[in-house]
Amino acid sequence: MGFKITDGVLMSYIQEEGTTSVVIPDGIKRIAFGAFVGCANITSVTMPDSVTSIGGAVFERCSNLKAITLSQNITKISEMLFDSCKNLKYVTIPNNVTSIEHHAFNCCISLTTITIPENVKRIEYNAFCFCENLTSVIIENNAIVIEQEAFNECKNLTDLFVRGYQIHGNFGAIKNFTQKLNDAISMLDNKDFSVKLEKELKIPFILAYYRKTKDETAFTYIKKNFTKMFKFLIDQNDIETIEAIICSGEFLTKRNIDKMIDYAIEKERHEIYV
Repeated sequence: MGFKITDGVLMSYIQEEGTTSVVIPDGIKRIAFGAFVGCANITSVTMPDSVTSIGGAVFERCSNLKAITLSQNITKISEMLFDSCKNLKYVTIPNNVTSIEHHAFNCCISLTTITIPENVKRIEYNAFCFCENLTSVIIENNAIVIEQEAFNECKNLTDLFVRGYQIHGNFGAIKNFTQKLNDAISMLDNKDFSVKLEKELKIPFILAYYRKTKDETAFTYIKKNFTKMFKFLIDQNDIETIEAIICSGEFLTKRNIDKMIDYAIEKERHEIYV
């Protein structure tokens, strides 16, 4: 293998023709900045748990990297670590990681789902920006700080798990999404449902919050705005949430269910009006 190692530090890796899978030698303690940058032939990397520190931009522009096994003993995902790894699909963030630094997964356009472990306290700016096919984000730490533009331009993002709430919506269409996400989280924390926020974010967050907590303030807001909110769910074809509302029996009356059926027929949402 084309490793250059000095005193337990992997300084650089030189691509070898025909080699696509890389196993980093056990005993390596640190990987230096940019050690694998631009290694376009690599498709997979296995890293030993002896590694405790990874420099920035280590795998930047490894354009065919699809899967990586990270050391369980690293404490951060360094800046630009996987920047422009356009084929990266499979990555598990180790439980000891406490921060995901700026541009760590920028332009990882094949990444579809990511779980942020509970020890992560901060996601820095542009960390997941332009992850165009990211559909699902699970954030396990309720006290996490999400910096500006961390998830901006994630055009297909539809599912969030945050503060213990499972939230489904068309989030990829929201401009300045990360800031609006923080606003939505603050709305729930403060139970202030009067805040101005795009309905594509506000309605799914309030409904998810109520389904989990049965909070009276949320109940009052939903009851007052039921027609608007239910029509939004029909427009989004969110059958799962609609079924949950119907089964709860808390909001529907004979009058408004007839109105909602008529609206579903008008919008040609066959699954809903049936």
